[in-house]
Amino acid sequence: MRQDYINDYAKLPNDVHQAYVEAVHKLKEEPVMKRKVSVVLVFAIITVLLAGIAYAAITLRDTGRQVVETEQTEGYYFEWPVKEKKVLVSALVGLGYVEETAEVKQLIANTLPEDEAHRVADEALIAFTGMEVSEISFMEIMEAAWGPFEQWTKDEQAWYSQLMIDMNIQKDDHTLYVLPEGPVDEAQAIAIARREIAKGYGIKESALNSYSITTSFQVPEFAPPGDKQAYWYVELTAPENMPKDERPFGIFWVFIHPETGELLESMESLLAERAAWAAEDARRNEFLSHPVYVADSELYRQSDTVFWNRTLEQKAEYSKKVKPLVQAILDSGDLSVITYDGQVDNDILAATTYTYGLPEERDIPQRRALDIATGAIRDTYGLKDKTLSLYGWICTSFDITNPEKPLWRFLIQPSPGVLSGVDLETSQYNLRYRVELDARTGEITQIEEFEFAGIDHNDLDFLLKWY
Repeated sequence: MRQDYINDYAKLPNDVHQAYVEAVHKLKEEPVMKRKVSVVLVFAIITVLLAGIAYAAITLRDTGRQVVETEQTEGYYFEWPVKEKKVLVSALVGLGYVEETAEVKQLIANTLPEDEAHRVADEALIAFTGMEVSEISFMEIMEAAWGPFEQWTKDEQAWYSQLMIDMNIQKDDHTLYVLPEGPVDEAQAIAIARREIAKGYGIKESALNSYSITTSFQVPEFAPPGDKQAYWYVELTAPENMPKDERPFGIFWVFIHPETGELLESMESLLAERAAWAAEDARRNEFLSHPVYVADSELYRQSDTVFWNRTLEQKAEYSKKVKPLVQAILDSGDLSVITYDGQVDNDILAATTYTYGLPEERDIPQRRALDIATGAIRDTYGLKDKTLSLYGWICTSFDITNPEKPLWRFLIQPSPGVLSGVDLETSQYNLRYRVELDARTGEITQIEEFEFAGIDHNDLDFLLKWY
């Protein structure tokens, strides 16, 4: 341990070494009384310099641990108070990952107003990670420094798993990365994997030469509780430029015992699993090739969100393009094209039960309609303004199923941040509110409070609460 600790300290850079030599030479020229003070000063300088070098060599892990600890109390980075952001930026500057610009210096020196401090810290993290502020978390920070997780050293991956355990985040159903041990080393594991995969596919090993190889040493996530046997994980991936008809496979992985070199699961079994997956994929692709799902998928890609969270325009477009297709299926009486594994697709039925459109000039404006809806919730269920203010996730629809009586409909949910750490079974925030009102008169036509937890989310009646 002592040697490992010493090895964490890098060799003194030339400029630091020169400063040390000059300080020592200067001591020889000073009177005895001054020398006592200078000796303390020299060793203080050396200690600080060495501490700085040690920090650069080992404290990215300390910084990572601090990020996880802060996430446990403050949430992800974008939610942090400026004090915590400053500590992180300061550490990354010290490690050489973030440029110490004039503004960053002001941030670290606490000379910026709070809003400016947030901005400078956020810009530094955006530049470092290449991510939006809302996307930055522990893993994005560590991968910005070390690269993609699968390229981390075995020691770094093992450190990650141990950190997750220390923070009570890692559970038995997670992959546990550990330090390699056993007579079968990484090179031998790769050789075994190539040999067995080539034999299984009936090809020469040379056909795998262009495949990229990723390895790790891990206790698999599917290991039975208490089973800590680790294996070499070896994954082969075809190059992107290899034509699909020339690939034996796109990606294939095996687990290899570090003591015996045997596969955890035989190639015959693995290939049988692959064949079953391929058959299932083909069946599902055929199912999704029906025009109703082609249209549904295209509109999903355009909106990039679940149906009930889309804009009024997007919902109106969905009714125009998808509802006629579903209605034709319902009219035929043959629901097999929207039935998979014996289960009718209630999601698509719910999304097409109503017809959506856009309000006209004679309709109540959306803002006014929402005020009426929230007032009705307050009066009907006795919610205090403070409680209701936390229901900030509003999903809005304009229902023109009956063109002569259009409806504003609101699904009112707690803001996502409110739900962090909430026990839904006992909390007020397990409750959702659905309000309909006449778009011409403002009259409430339906109001409902319902529980979110403990419901069969595939039940059509429940799904319709969201539409």
